[in-house]
Amino acid sequence: MATRQIALFNKRDPKAWREILDRYSPRLFFCIMKIISNEGKAYEIVNDCFVEVHKREIQFDTIQKLEAYLFTSARNAAFNFLKEDARNNKNAFSFAQLQDTSTNIDDVTNREIEYGNLLNKIYQVINQQPPLKKEVFELFYFDKKTAIEIAAIKGITERQVYNYKNQVLKVLQKKFGPDTEKLL
Repeated sequence: MATRQIALFNKRDPKAWREILDRYSPRLFFCIMKIISNEGKAYEIVNDCFVEVHKREIQFDTIQKLEAYLFTSARNAAFNFLKEDARNNKNAFSFAQLQDTSTNIDDVTNREIEYGNLLNKIYQVINQQPPLKKEVFELFYFDKKTAIEIAAIKGITERQVYNYKNQVLKVLQKKFGPDTEKLL
């Protein structure tokens, strides 16, 4: 599966690109936010990483090599942003943040990759749920909708919203532990 997906990605297949974007964009964003704490710039960096791959027509042998490239590019772009911010604003805080962060970057990157991999596994379990349960869960946790809003959107009762959300959450907690909800 991964070999086929990277081959399609390398051929610029739109579906493969969408799957890769959907899988890695949230993880890259999370990693960048740990470094720069600037949401707008973090989104820009994520987009720039993928644009660069497409523009330069970079080919990857494996998903792992693509992942390494994306995280390295994102990390470097985030540090460049901090350097530029420190230089432009003569902002001592930004420079101190850069110095503090860069000393532990390998640890941070490895932790973020591990966290991203865990989130990816969680998303896979969520995607295996029945469609209505999955949709309710995603609306509740990812779109931050209230139970009342979800009930109106899906044409179900508020009680059903909570039941579906809790059923999916129990599956996740059984597989990943009782603190899974904190990861969402």
